[in-house]
Amino acid sequence: MAFARRTNQNLHWYYAIDTHRGKNVSEDIRNHLLTLNSGTTNQRLGKIPLVIGMPVMITQNYNVKGGIVNGCTGILKKIRFITDSIGNRYALSCVVESPSISADPLTSLPKNHAVILQETIELKFCHPHSGKLCQIKRTQLPITPGFAMTAHKSQGQSMEKVIIDLESCRGTEGPYVMVSRVTSLKGLLILRPFNFSKISCRQSQDTRTELKRLEYIRLKTIAESGTAVEKETEKKNLSFHTSPEPSTNTVAENLDRNPQIRSSLNKRSKKNLTCTQNNIINDKGPN
Repeated sequence: MAFARRTNQNLHWYYAIDTHRGKNVSEDIRNHLLTLNSGTTNQRLGKIPLVIGMPVMITQNYNVKGGIVNGCTGILKKIRFITDSIGNRYALSCVVESPSISADPLTSLPKNHAVILQETIELKFCHPHSGKLCQIKRTQLPITPGFAMTAHKSQGQSMEKVIIDLESCRGTEGPYVMVSRVTSLKGLLILRPFNFSKISCRQSQDTRTELKRLEYIRLKTIAESGTAVEKETEKKNLSFHTSPEPSTNTVAENLDRNPQIRSSLNKRSKKNLTCTQNNIINDKGPN
C-alpha cells in the first residue's frame, strides 16, 4: 500500500484459481485458503498485491543457468490478466526485470527481462470444519512481493543496502547469512535491538557434527593423496580425531538390534507429539 501511494498508482489484488475435481472450491473453503501463508501454500499465495515497479521474488526454477530461479528478486514491469464477473483479477503472466537474469530474452523484451507464467500445483490443507487433510489444485503466478525475505531465501545474493532483524534469528547460521548479504557496513541497518545471545550462542549439534565430519574427510584425503610431508603430518593429526558420526542407516540397524531402545524412543516421540498438539491448541485460543 505504501509503495502504491509513493508512486501514485493503484494497488490491485490478483487471485489464485482453486479447484477440486475440475470445479471451483466453495466460497467458504476459498475464504479459508486466503488466510494461509506462503509457507503452507508452497509459495503460491491465495491473492497477491501487485503494483507495477514494485520488487518481487520469483518462487520457481525456470532457467537455472539463465538466473530465472527460485529466490531471484527483480522489478515487476508488466502484468497480463483476466477478470471475472465481479471484477476479481487473475494474473496469466508477468514480466520481471532483474540484473541476475542472464538468459536470452523473448522477442521484443530487453536484456535482463523474463516472462513468468502462471502454473498449477497440488496444494494440501487441513479442512477448517472436518479437520481432514484435503487436496486441491491451485493456479497462480509463482511470485511474491519482494520487500522482505527470509535468511534462507537470501542465500547467494549480494545487496548494497539491507535491513536485518537479528532478534528473529534461531541458531548461529541465520545471523551470518543476514549480515554477509550486504557489500559494506554503510549499507547495513539493524531493525531493532537484539539479545547478544543471538550472535554468541553455540552452533547447533547438526552443524558441529557436519563440520567434524568434513574436517575428518579433509585430513583423511590429504593423508592418502597429499605429498610425503603432508601425509606424515595429517596422519598424526588424524590420530587426534575420532571417526565421523555413524550414518542414519547404521543408527537404524542398531535400533533394530535393540528393541528396548526403539520402544523407549517411540514412547518419547508420542509424548513430544502430544505436547506439540497441546501447544497448537493453546495458540488457537481466544485472542
